[in-house]
Amino acid sequence: MGWLYGYYSEDPNFPDGVRVNVEAIYEPPQIGELKGVQPLEDPYRPTVDLVAGALSLERVGYIFTSLNQEKTFLTGDQVRTIAAAQQEHLVDHPVGPKVSKFITVRVEQQEGDQIGVECWMASDACQALERDNVFGDCEDPTKLAIRRPKSNEAVPAVLREGSGVTDFETDFMIVSLAHGQPNENNTQFNILKRYDYPVMNRFGKA
Repeated sequence: MGWLYGYYSEDPNFPDGVRVNVEAIYEPPQIGELKGVQPLEDPYRPTVDLVAGALSLERVGYIFTSLNQEKTFLTGDQVRTIAAAQQEHLVDHPVGPKVSKFITVRVEQQEGDQIGVECWMASDACQALERDNVFGDCEDPTKLAIRRPKSNEAVPAVLREGSGVTDFETDFMIVSLAHGQPNENNTQFNILKRYDYPVMNRFGKA
């Protein structure tokens, strides 16, 4: 997994639309696992943000690689990770409330040597449910579950087709985003001399 750094701009294709322009990826310390990734404590994160800010960039998203997931768009754990990341990166909306423009990109291998790229956000409702500790563990990776309330505690009910449910498919809580690549390499880093910098936190590898 990595953090995406870039900037926001107006999207001319949609009224009041926002475009996320990604300029760089920073890979923090982590342990890769078969079913996901375990982020580690990163002492360099403040420094990375400082350098990015000096380049007029900010952290705009989260990117991760994944095995092919034919059964679901995103697993419950992935959706909760996305919602938590969005909650951590809030900005002021022009009309008052704080919102998130933080995106998530999934990269996975498809048939042959093809690489699939998909972009997502968690819905505002999902972000609020994760923020308020409403979700719990779920044995089915394709679903999200509402945790059982503690003694003298009320947990919001979730309705599906008028009936209360304790779990539901992740599809209800994600928003698919359009994405693409420019026709020409117009990154602002073109002005910098090219060097073969080692990739951070890939020990022994370039």
